[in-house]
Amino acid sequence: MHLPRPRGPLSAAVIADLAGRPSQPLADLRVDPHADAVTDPDVQLALWTLYELHYRGFDEVDDDREWDPELIALRGRIEERFEAALRAATDGFVEHGRSAADDVADQVMAVIDEVGGPPLASYLQRKATRDQVLDFMSQRSLYHLKESDPSSFVLARIGGRAKTALAELLHDEFGGGEP
Repeated sequence: MHLPRPRGPLSAAVIADLAGRPSQPLADLRVDPHADAVTDPDVQLALWTLYELHYRGFDEVDDDREWDPELIALRGRIEERFEAALRAATDGFVEHGRSAADDVADQVMAVIDEVGGPPLASYLQRKATRDQVLDFMSQRSLYHLKESDPSSFVLARIGGRAKTALAELLHDEFGGGEP
């Protein structure tokens, strides 16, 4: 896979560094304090690019860069901002769920009910524009290419019944032995 085209100054700096043309020291890179770390395409592309080093990598990038301490530190700074933004956006829903029930499954259902909004399938069927459907389909197809990869990373780190259950899920996800 080739390196992506940048979407702003952060992703441009990450991509330039990975391509061997650093524009500034990685230690100096920070997420723009005014950027929404959840929705800003520059922030998200920089984070995705750093994650991709641990998946399949990029044709133009030495595989050893996956463990570059400066890249890992940068990823940590971006993740910190991203996680803080996610927590800020969801804290109220989580607290509602915690106070609604003792059982975890009931808490999750309470959060879902509290968030509300139309189900995605109904929205796509009844209200989405052609461009929204095409965007959903392109992102969904990319998701399906890698959806089991994080589970595969976890498999070696767990044991017992959880490991057996996850291995069964992955076996099915990868075709149940059928190529």
